[in-house]
Amino acid sequence: MCTAIKKLQASLQYLEEIRQHMARLPQINPSARTLIVTGYPNVGKSSFVNLVTDANVDVQPYAFTTKSIFIGHLDYKYTRWQVLDTPGILDHPLEERNTIEMTAITALAHIPATILFFLDVSETCGYSIEQQVALFHSIKPLFKAKPLLVVLNKTDARSLEALSDEQRELMETMKLDGNVSFLPTSCLTAVGIDDAKNMACELLLKQRVESKIAQHKDTHIASRIHVTRVAVSEKRPPFIPASVVAKRANADMGDVRVTEKSLQESQGGAGAYNVDFRKEWQLKRAEWQYDAVPEIMDGMNVADFIDEDIDRKLAELEAEEEALMWGDHDDEAEAKQYKEVQKTLAAVHLEMEQQKLENRLRRNLSRKAIVRRKTKVNVADAVADLALMGVEVNDLSHRVKRKRTLDEEEESIVKKTKRSNHRVPASDVRLAGASKPHVQVGAEAHKRLKTKQLYREGHRGEGDRFISVAKPKHLFSGKRGNGKTDRR
Repeated sequence: MCTAIKKLQASLQYLEEIRQHMARLPQINPSARTLIVTGYPNVGKSSFVNLVTDANVDVQPYAFTTKSIFIGHLDYKYTRWQVLDTPGILDHPLEERNTIEMTAITALAHIPATILFFLDVSETCGYSIEQQVALFHSIKPLFKAKPLLVVLNKTDARSLEALSDEQRELMETMKLDGNVSFLPTSCLTAVGIDDAKNMACELLLKQRVESKIAQHKDTHIASRIHVTRVAVSEKRPPFIPASVVAKRANADMGDVRVTEKSLQESQGGAGAYNVDFRKEWQLKRAEWQYDAVPEIMDGMNVADFIDEDIDRKLAELEAEEEALMWGDHDDEAEAKQYKEVQKTLAAVHLEMEQQKLENRLRRNLSRKAIVRRKTKVNVADAVADLALMGVEVNDLSHRVKRKRTLDEEEESIVKKTKRSNHRVPASDVRLAGASKPHVQVGAEAHKRLKTKQLYREGHRGEGDRFISVAKPKHLFSGKRGNGKTDRR
């Protein structure tokens, strides 16, 4: 398979180049309503597309700025249109055109659309009117059976009245072979841009309708629309309600009707007049329509429930509440007795709380007190603190207990275990952390020495149990093992 792929490498590379090129092509919908802008380079095609669509085509003062087809979209009569900005075309034979020019020729030949041929009347594009007319005649076969609009652009730089008679005659030759419309525009001042867009869209819509009628597709469209075919009655008198007839009769007799429109005109017009909806309210009493506070219950509102003597009654109620709170002069003895009872109850409650505390302490006497570890204080820091307090530190120097080294602890253990007959080699003593490998100690002494060493190194456990400490089993059992990890 690798050999076959290597043989097809050139073909696969060619297909990859084609894929990349097709990915760069614009997404053109051939069935959508389309406008194609064409003409010589630098005549204002891209500027027109930027003005009428949402596209953002690069515009520069030199020729051949547009090197591929750019597409923009616009809305006209509630439908979506696409506008194609093609590269500039030069007037020379077809076989001499390059790839950029052939892109525009292909779009003109194969996409059904309205053609907008731009002609620069100011000749600032670098090409004369004679050359532009000659280009129009050379590519005119591509416009066959397509609506055509000639846009006379850059009229702000040179008006049509400033053209010579020969130039006007050349421009008239563009109308000989078909129905060609001329429209002056200016992309700089945006004069005639909207007219050109609307005219081009109308030309395409008209052609599409004519083609459907010629192909008898109009009957197919009419069959999808239901149209009633009920004959119109000859006698269709209008229906007027009896109330309206009576009001009209009263108006004829002099009773002029008052309408909302007449009220609006008499009270300041629209914006100043507010419609009165309360006059249409149907209430139990007519005088309730314009009450400030409407009825809420049984024909009464909030105002009907307000007492006029509310302030006086409130003052009397507050005085009564104060008398009940502090008591009258007749109740002084009762109040004094109440206070004494409260004091007695407070004393009883205090004595009960003290008794509970004593019982709790008595129960805790049998328990062993938890001795908290004191914080380790450095000797030098303690001596410095005592010196700051004014205490003589020379007399205390002999009382400071010197910390024993590991060698001294080892000698102490050796002295305590002289009666032990079991010995371990010096290598195991060295493993336990001893600095004198020639000393041989007993197994029990060795175990105590190792425990203190692990404790100093930061290991912690329950009693003499240390977890995940790698050491030979014979250090504890007195027998030489295979060196596996002990996880007791």
